[in-house]
Amino acid sequence: MTLHLGILQTDSVLEDLQPRFGDYPSMFEQLFRAQDPTVTVTTYDVQRALPETLACDAYLITGCKLSVYDDLPWIRDLADFVGRAIADKRKILGICFGHQLIAHFFGGRVAPAQVGWAVGVQTSDLVKTPRWMEAVGKPPEQLHLVSSHKDQVERLPHGAEVFARSDFCPISGFTLGDEVLTIQGHPELSTEYSEALMGVRRELLGENVYRNGMESLQQQTDEKLFTRWMLAFLRDSSAVTQPSNVLLVAKPPPGFARFLVRSAGLLKNPRLLKQLLARAVGKLGRADKGPLAEMKEQLQRMIALVKAYVSGDYRAVSTQTMVTVVAAILYFVVPFDAVPDFLFGWGLVDDAAVLSFVAAQIAGELDAFAEWQKAQANDENLPSDPSDDEGR
Repeated sequence: MTLHLGILQTDSVLEDLQPRFGDYPSMFEQLFRAQDPTVTVTTYDVQRALPETLACDAYLITGCKLSVYDDLPWIRDLADFVGRAIADKRKILGICFGHQLIAHFFGGRVAPAQVGWAVGVQTSDLVKTPRWMEAVGKPPEQLHLVSSHKDQVERLPHGAEVFARSDFCPISGFTLGDEVLTIQGHPELSTEYSEALMGVRRELLGENVYRNGMESLQQQTDEKLFTRWMLAFLRDSSAVTQPSNVLLVAKPPPGFARFLVRSAGLLKNPRLLKQLLARAVGKLGRADKGPLAEMKEQLQRMIALVKAYVSGDYRAVSTQTMVTVVAAILYFVVPFDAVPDFLFGWGLVDDAAVLSFVAAQIAGELDAFAEWQKAQANDENLPSDPSDDEGR
C-alpha cells in the first residue's frame, strides 16, 4: 500500500546551511524514501497555511526553533488541525517541536528544561517495545539520535505511554493510542548537520555544552532504524476501526486550543471569572436531559474547583489544569452567550463531548479535589471542642 505522508513544516533550516543540507521537508523525504521508495510526500508550510483537507494518510510535525507555549495563532491553529486529523483516524508523527506540541495541547505540560540545552547525539533507554518495533526485528536496549532542544515535556497527556527515556530527558518518546508517535530527537538530522548547527550556536550554547555536544558526535546514530519503526507504526492496522479508549480521552475538540488561550487570561481576572461561573451555574440548571445531564456532576465539581481556587481555599492543583477547566466552562457557556469575535466560522462540538474530554484529562486532580471537599464537609460537621471556647 502506497503511503501518502503530509509534512507539516513548522520552521526552516538556516539559510546559510540550506545549500549544504537542504530544508527539513527534503531531509524527511530522503529519510523515508531511502527505506521505502513508494512513499509519497506533500509539504505544508503551516506558518502560512494549513492543509485545507485531510488528504494524506498520515502527518508529520517537524521541529521548530520556537516554543509550543509561545502565544502564536499558527501554533494554536496547528494544534486544532492535529486534533481533527486524530479524530479522523489519521496517524501523527511528532518530531521535537511536534513531540512537544502533542503533549502541550493534549493535556500535558512543556517547559524550559532545567538541565538546559540538549545537543549532539543523545542516548535514550527503550523502556517499552510496542508491536511496531517488534515488527522490524528485535529492538535494541537504547536509541541514539541527534538532538537540539531546550524545552522538554514535563507531563504526559492522559493516556500517553513513554517508550524512550533518559536521565537528561525523562520523556524522550511517547505514544498516544494507536494514532500518535512522538520523539524528542531528530531522526532527519545527520551528525554533520548537528556539527554545523552547533558551530552557529556556540556562543548561545556555552562552551561546556558545545564541547560535550561535539564529542557526542562520535557515536553511531539510529535514524535508519527509527525510520523503519515510524513506517511500521504508520502501517500498523491491527488496531482497527473503533477508536480506542485512549483516543476518546486524548483528542481535543475542534477549536479547543483557542479556548485555552482565552481561559488563561480569564484566570487572572477574578471579576470576569465570577461572571462566567454565574452563567455556567445558570445554564447548568437547565441541563436535565440528554448527554449533558450525565456530565452535570463533573461540571459542578469543575465550577466548585474554580471557586475554591479563586478564593484561595484550594491551591493543590496545577495552573495548566485550572486553565483547562476554565476553558471547558467557557466552552460550555459561550454558545448561549455568543462571543462572535473569536468564534465566528467555527464548528462547535457538543458541550458534553468537551466536558468529557476535559474531565478525562484531569481525572486525577478532580478526584483529589473531591477528596478535599469531603474532608472539608466532615470538618464542618464535627462537634466543636469545648476547650477551644475556653481559650477565646
